[in-house]
Parts: sequence; C-alpha cells; structure tokens
Amino acid sequence: MARIGRFLENSLRSKSSSQTRTDELADRLVPVTFALGLGLFALTRDIRRAASVLTVDYSCAIKLASPVAVKSGMYTAGHCGVLLKGSQALDNLARIDTVVFDKTGTLTRGNLKVTDLIPLTDMDEHELLALAAGAEEHYSHPVARAVVAEAQQRGLTLPPISQVDFIVAHGVSAFVQGEQVLVGSRHFLEDDEGVDCFAAASFARRLRGQGKSLLYVARQGVLAGVIALRDQLRPEAAEALALLKERGIRNIVMLTGDHKDTAQAIAEQLGCIDEVHWELKPDDKADIVRRLQSRGGLLAFAGDGVNDAPALISADVGICMPGGADLAREAAQVVLLEDNLKALAVARDIATHTQHVLRRSFQAAVGINSAVLLLAAAGRLSPVTSAFMHNASTLGILGYAAASGGRKPASVRHVRTQHDSVKGVA
Repeated sequence: MARIGRFLENSLRSKSSSQTRTDELADRLVPVTFALGLGLFALTRDIRRAASVLTVDYSCAIKLASPVAVKSGMYTAGHCGVLLKGSQALDNLARIDTVVFDKTGTLTRGNLKVTDLIPLTDMDEHELLALAAGAEEHYSHPVARAVVAEAQQRGLTLPPISQVDFIVAHGVSAFVQGEQVLVGSRHFLEDDEGVDCFAAASFARRLRGQGKSLLYVARQGVLAGVIALRDQLRPEAAEALALLKERGIRNIVMLTGDHKDTAQAIAEQLGCIDEVHWELKPDDKADIVRRLQSRGGLLAFAGDGVNDAPALISADVGICMPGGADLAREAAQVVLLEDNLKALAVARDIATHTQHVLRRSFQAAVGINSAVLLLAAAGRLSPVTSAFMHNASTLGILGYAAASGGRKPASVRHVRTQHDSVKGVA
C-alpha cells in the first residue's frame, strides 16, 4: 500500500483535463461575484449588502471538491486491485470507447503447453521435440519456454547446438552436428527460408481451427515436423469482455502474432471481439493503436510484454497485467494488482462514478452559491449569515466528494467472489 500512496501523491501534482476545465470555469466565475458586489455598492451605497455578496465565492467548493473526489476514487481503485498512475488515467478510463488487447498474457494465461507432435520424416515425436528444444533452449520467449519445458518433462536429452541466431518475431536458426535447423512460424520457414511446408497444410488447418499455435521445424531445408501449442484462455476473459460491453465499450480489438485461423478460433470462443488483427510483428501493435485512434474517441491498450511498451505509451490509457514485464508496468498508466481481467470493469465503474461525483459537486457548488448570492444581493442575508452559508455549503460539498468518491462499486464484490472461488479450485 505504500507504493500505492507514492503513486497517488505524485499523480495529484498534475491535473486531468476535466479538472483543468473545471478550474478554468471556476476562475471565470470569480469576476461575477466582484462585479455584482461592486455594482450593488455603486447603485445602493449599501456596504452591508455589498459585503454579503463579496463573501460568496464559487471557486472554493469547485476547486477543492475536484481533487478530493479524484484522490478518493484513486484510493478506492487501489483497494479494489487497480493502480491508477494519475488523475488523467482516471479521467480517460471513464471516456474510452475502444479497448485493444494483446492476446498473450492478457486474454490468455501466457503459459503455452505442447499439445501435438507431428513428425514428417523418419524422426519420432521425441526426436522432433528434442531437436526443436535444443534450438530454442536459450531463447527467452513463451513458445520456446513451452517447448523446452515439455522436453524436460519427458526427460529428453537435448542435442548440442552451435551458431544460434534468433530472428525476432520469426524463429530460430541453429546448427546441429553441422546441419542447419530452423524452428519458427510457417512464414519464417516457407517465405523467408524457402522451406516447402505444403505437407503440413491439411492438419495445420485443423489444428489452427482448434485455437492452437503451430511451430514448424526444418532440418537441412526439409520440413521435419510440426509442434502444436495451446495457450489457455483466462476463465474470466469472456465475462470480462461482456462486462466492458455493458459499460459502454463499443469496440473490442484483439491483436496476435498467430495465424488467421487460430486468431479467429480464439475470438469465437471469447464472443465479444469486434476486430481481430493476426500475424503481427511487435512493432505493428503501436501502428494499429495509432490507426484506431485516428478514427476518433479514446482508446485503451492492455498488454504485459516488453514489446507492448510502445503501444502502451501510444494509447490514451495503457493497461498492464500484474505479471507484466517491468518495462510494460512502467509504460502503463493503469496496472492491475490482481490476476483477474474483470478488474477492468471495476476500474471503469470507479472512473465513471468519480466523473458523476465531480459533476454533482460542480452543480451543487454553482446552485447553492448562486442561491446565496441572489439572497445576499436582495438584502435578505447579513454578511455573517452569507459567509456561514457559503462555508457550510463548501464543507458539505467536500464531505460529499470524499464520501461518494471513496465508495466501492457493487461490481468489486462480484469480481472478488469469483476470484476467491477460482483460487480455491486451483
């Protein structure tokens, strides 16, 4: 909680666009009070009536209620498992209409498992797996980790590898006993390295239709086999997307480096995906975010990897999962503190509720002070009474902003209940 406190302290040094607009309007109302007071004195020569008017000030309640409501909302969000790095993040969360998800690690667990081993030469399954794991052993990537973990689980001895080259977002090239081994996507093997992958076309289509990702393995320019992997969808992902739709998110987009068939199969399982972009390279994500932003509206991007940082910065609201890379957590404006995607719906509820509190506080400040101002101008209030009513209303509005802004939304109870039940089952 100390970390949350530091973030809240730093965030309040800068104001959101809503707070800035409110403060500017409050400043424009100040001359109204002075003009009315001086005008009354010039017309009536009644110093008592003029003093009663001049004790009323719109800006006190307006300018004080805004940071109180925002701080209360951010504090509540922290206790509900959402860390907001600044008032602008809270402001934008209430106004976003598009959410873009990087599939791996957000909509899925990011924990790939090998499901199928299909040799296409005289190798058996163990030889195919050992060959791929040997090439991938020192590659820090979810696919590589899954292949190596499966080989270790089966107790396989990995062959000695030399001259390893890692091609980002494509695959690995290595040499085993003088023979070149390629491990990666179909695009990498077939389009970049000229390996004929037609022999895998029939079952590859079937496996991708099941939502599985495929890893192609070639030796000496010949396709040696295919390894299928599956990334488990988060159990709450489909419901989390539905909750976001209920809260006014019009467009939900999924980004993935998987093949089109795999991406569409996963989108069908989730049910609320409006757009899918597949076979993406890491630098494509930020380009798509900027392209979507050009349509208008505000956009949030959810990711957890190092290569998600440019997209997290480009988005109006960058959202990082709790297990995200350090760079992603630093780049994001919102960090989920609990491993539950439905916390996004809670964050949206807190943000929209805070905006409601800000509007009500502003309306109350203008309405009450206007009434006091009119009564003072009519000579119905003494300066003491006018000052008392003005200060009492300011304290009342601040109390409302603090109490209402710190109220937890009803959705947090549902999220916590399901999260606890999932942990209990695990």
